[in-house]
Amino acid sequence: AAEAVPKLNDWLGHLRKVRAQFRAWPRGGPPEVAWAPGLFRPTAFFAQIRGHARVLVAALDAPDGVLVSGLELSGGAFDGDMMTLRDGAPQQVTLRVRGGDQDDGYDLPVYTAATRGELCATLRVRTTCPDDLALRGCALVV
Repeated sequence: AAEAVPKLNDWLGHLRKVRAQFRAWPRGGPPEVAWAPGLFRPTAFFAQIRGHARVLVAALDAPDGVLVSGLELSGGAFDGDMMTLRDGAPQQVTLRVRGGDQDDGYDLPVYTAATRGELCATLRVRTTCPDDLALRGCALVV
């Protein structure tokens, strides 16, 4: 199926959000919540967070890390406060991500498009069913 062409109003709304996010950074530093679809290079954004470690999904109320919104999760769902990935319907999510090391969990792929063409990052998340999520193709899309 051919990709739908966005309507002009939708495209302009997206452009306004991108412009607002970019105008805010030089004035007051990075925003409290980074809107992932408005990032020019989401791959570079996640690489900067990662540094030399993995990118981990932390609890939303954790003191460190960066809040990232505008991500579409398919093939799973987050279990509220525990930030544990489980079975569930597709949903829009806001995550707190940070660099760090965690051996157990599932490497959740993050793609730049719904067609899953370019892998932009992997986020290490806690889960009770990593094999199940991998078989279902659980992933985030910017």
